[in-house]
Amino acid sequence: MAAAGICVAVASAPLLARADVRLEGDWGSADPSITLDISATPRARAIELLADAAGFSVVMSSPLPDLVDIHVKDQPASKVLALLLPHGTFVVRRSANLVSIEPSDASGAAVVPVTRAAVPGSPARQAERGEDRTVLGGKLTLEKGEVAHDVAVFGGNLDVYGTVTGDLAVLGGAAHVHDGAKVLGSATVLGGHMRVDDGAEVDHDVSVVGGHLDRGAHAKVHEANADDDEKLEASGQDAKAAHGVWASVKRWGDDALSSLSLSALLFVFGAVVLALATDRSRALQVEVAARPMRTLALGVVGAIAAIALSIALCVTLIGIPVALVGVVVFILAAYAGVCAVLTTAGEALVRHRTTNAYVHLAVGCGLYFLVGLVPWFGAWAAVGVFLAGVGVMVATRGAGLVPVRTAR
Repeated sequence: MAAAGICVAVASAPLLARADVRLEGDWGSADPSITLDISATPRARAIELLADAAGFSVVMSSPLPDLVDIHVKDQPASKVLALLLPHGTFVVRRSANLVSIEPSDASGAAVVPVTRAAVPGSPARQAERGEDRTVLGGKLTLEKGEVAHDVAVFGGNLDVYGTVTGDLAVLGGAAHVHDGAKVLGSATVLGGHMRVDDGAEVDHDVSVVGGHLDRGAHAKVHEANADDDEKLEASGQDAKAAHGVWASVKRWGDDALSSLSLSALLFVFGAVVLALATDRSRALQVEVAARPMRTLALGVVGAIAAIALSIALCVTLIGIPVALVGVVVFILAAYAGVCAVLTTAGEALVRHRTTNAYVHLAVGCGLYFLVGLVPWFGAWAAVGVFLAGVGVMVATRGAGLVPVRTAR
């Protein structure tokens, strides 16, 4: 067998200075061998990749921004970790697969926690990631210094001053990520609006459907990608350009996956509506096909009226729960209308081949997915379809659920 090899180079320094590392804890356990081959990578990111390869969960102290080249094969993880740490004195403690790295007092380094996820189910894991928070029909405020994992609000508003370590989702309400707040996952709002202030951070995608996004000029979205671009600039313009292309491709792929998920959700929701209310669904489709522009105009008027009514109801305490229930009903009704619009579009394309309404809905959802991939136009098309869905419900009085009053 060929001898295992190791090579670690620091791009920002002419010489490699090995840290003085003191191992504590359960290092009697098996020290896994790892293989890594990366170039021009921030040191902190390299330690994260090492942790992934070794099956460790790492808690680090003090950011390590300089770049390193790593080419190792079948080497003990602890040995590579010692080489990756910068010059100084460090204490590395291990408990099972949880590893913490701290500069000792002798190094003089300030301790600024930068965490990765701990062992699932451990107390450290709960303290770092926080608990999941779900609110139905109410407002949720995540205070400054408060940590939560996945946060979901249905029919209410969300204010984030603290840290969300997972994903953020709001259905039928508004989300506000304030200055100093952090969302480590993605942020999604369906049927509402989102504001991301200057000084706020969202590490992954921000998606708003059926509403609008108000983003501060200095808000940090996709922060990791932005940081990587700045750090790779020192490695040469070619590397930065390649990274930028990859980041663009990744963002496009994430957007496509999000659009596909929404289209699939609309198909499932629409299929349920077709199965439970076939005649009413058909009435909605007839209205869309007969008067599409009137439907769109009524959607604009209906959306404005719904917002105004919600604001008026929220003036009093008694009206707030009514407004919340109304928002949920409005969103469900609007998306029933959206499914009718998509079914009508699908029928227009394939009715010469089949009269199956479920096939029409599937084709319409597929068209919605494809149009959503078109930059700029896809977002406006999604808004237009949502407003048309609202309009058809207004035009048909909720598919006939609201009776017509006749004068006596």
